[in-house]
Amino acid sequence: MKTMLEQLKRYRLLIIYLYIPVIVVLTLIQVQKTIPFAELTKDRASLMKVKFYWGLLSNIGILMWTITAAICIFTFFLLRNRSRKKLGSFFLYAGVFSAILAIDDFFFFHDIIFPQILGIYEEAIFLVYFVVIVIFIIKFKDIILKETDNVFLFLAFVFFVGSLIVDIATHNSFTPHFTFGAHHYLEDGSKFLGIMSWLIYFSYTAYKQTLKSDIKLSPMPKTASTKTPVVNSPNQVDL
Repeated sequence: MKTMLEQLKRYRLLIIYLYIPVIVVLTLIQVQKTIPFAELTKDRASLMKVKFYWGLLSNIGILMWTITAAICIFTFFLLRNRSRKKLGSFFLYAGVFSAILAIDDFFFFHDIIFPQILGIYEEAIFLVYFVVIVIFIIKFKDIILKETDNVFLFLAFVFFVGSLIVDIATHNSFTPHFTFGAHHYLEDGSKFLGIMSWLIYFSYTAYKQTLKSDIKLSPMPKTASTKTPVVNSPNQVDL
């Protein structure tokens, strides 16, 4: 194992490029007087003095989006230099899209920022997501249908569509809002099951495809029939 000084010397540029900008940003946040530093660093439950379990399922959903993104992007890097470039693109597309959805949920883009601050209807964001998913299905239909166990992807779409229908019906930008007793159960519960199905599909697919790729690329074991003869003398061959 390399010594600490050797590692610092080897990774000095990476450390400079990664840590210096973050330190600069943290310093700027500290010296500015508009927003207290603690409001940007402490968790929301602590700042608002609310019960720790508020938004629990939403937070778990964000974690599942993030896990899916990490698994897919990591799998892309494992497969990108191998013969299955389209399979690598499949995981990259899914990983980036999952990361976007995680960021959306975490920072309330489609709930608050787009409709209330930027004046973009929530339905427009859902339409963009729908188009992205359709492009994904068309582009990788052969992989989805022939090389994966796609039942969980199908379940994910069913639950997402169900949640979307309830969300639009109860929070429509063009008609007065209305609610009914079980709308949170149907909307948020369906969304949670959809994210869970999404995670199961891509994590299991990544596992299977990585395992299959490793088997294909593993060297064949040496046997007596494949052993290269070693010549000891002009007249003798050792088998």
